[in-house]
Amino acid sequence: MAYELVLFIHSWLRWLVLIAAAVLVAISARGLFSGRSWGSAEKLAGTAFLALFDTQIVLGLLLYFVFSPVTPKSFGDVGTFMHDSVLRFFAVEHLTGMLVAATAAHIGWARAKRATSDKIRFRRVLVGVGIALLVVFASIPWPSRPYGRPLARSM
Repeated sequence: MAYELVLFIHSWLRWLVLIAAAVLVAISARGLFSGRSWGSAEKLAGTAFLALFDTQIVLGLLLYFVFSPVTPKSFGDVGTFMHDSVLRFFAVEHLTGMLVAATAAHIGWARAKRATSDKIRFRRVLVGVGIALLVVFASIPWPSRPYGRPLARSM
């Protein structure tokens, strides 16, 4: 039951993460090209995105290391699972992609906090979160892929 609950939350939380990332990219692009000042709304949007993304990562790591029935099978015979695109995706590609995306988002945010001007701050958030968003899109098991999963899970 815990596996199904965490998987359900992980499945639905991705939409909030994607929306928050898209909003932050739009805010950053608008700020960069309009000359706006960085303010509390931008800080709130960034903090909300990172909190949602970090929660999603923790849920994913719980699925991977604690609850998943796939992970133990994958580690049991590495040679076999590396030749199986579905097992390889979930055991290696999805995890790696999401950790790269989280790293890009956090680096962009950390570098933005140390920026000397609002324009540089907006650019750093735009680049970091933009890269994260692209990697996340590439690492989601979309239904059209051989290892695809539903767009929204039910309990």
